[in-house]
Amino acid sequence: CIENAASGAIDACQKIAQCDGASSEKEILNLLNEIVESMKKVNSIFARMPEKCDPYIYYHRVRPFIFGTKDNPDLKKGLVYEGQFENKPQFFRGETGAQSSIIPSLDGALQISHTKDHLRHYLNEMRDYMPPKHRKFISTLEDSSMIKGLIKDSRKLTSRYNDCLEEIRAFRAMHLEYAGTYIHKQSQIKNPFGRGGSTITGTGGTPFMTYLKKHRDETEQQKK
Repeated sequence: CIENAASGAIDACQKIAQCDGASSEKEILNLLNEIVESMKKVNSIFARMPEKCDPYIYYHRVRPFIFGTKDNPDLKKGLVYEGQFENKPQFFRGETGAQSSIIPSLDGALQISHTKDHLRHYLNEMRDYMPPKHRKFISTLEDSSMIKGLIKDSRKLTSRYNDCLEEIRAFRAMHLEYAGTYIHKQSQIKNPFGRGGSTITGTGGTPFMTYLKKHRDETEQQKK
């Protein structure tokens, strides 16, 4: 699975965040190599999604039930869980890839920054849906990594750093393509179960096309 394939990259992220001026070029290069190879495995698995996941079935028969109740146009008044929460309507985000720690960890360890906009609030909110230890791990990577400063004087390290960013960019580009195929195009087809969530939002309730394009482009722009 993707999470397992990314384990090598996550381990390397933790070690990269511990690197400093005393770390050798070889040590840093090996860690960057691990991220590249791990992300290649992730992307190869991600590319197989259409083999077993039909866009029509996903959008019209699966997505309506995992979209969540927050920012869901089909559940504007939220959802009442009988006998829970004092029977008051609740608003929760649906399942979304933004709840995975993989990409945020890579962004943090590799110091891939994203300009602030209204989408940052959404991404920060998604961390509330992560396990507490995952949130702490990502925060530690963001606060500790100094990888950009460590690679700047090495052509070899800079080249491999760019390879890492290329694999992440490729992942984000594929995600964008799937969003178009599995959500945007399918939203044009009549859905007997409702709208499966807004046609302009992702499963978790975010304006997905804007979000995915922005982060793909920002990843590309930060190559050295």
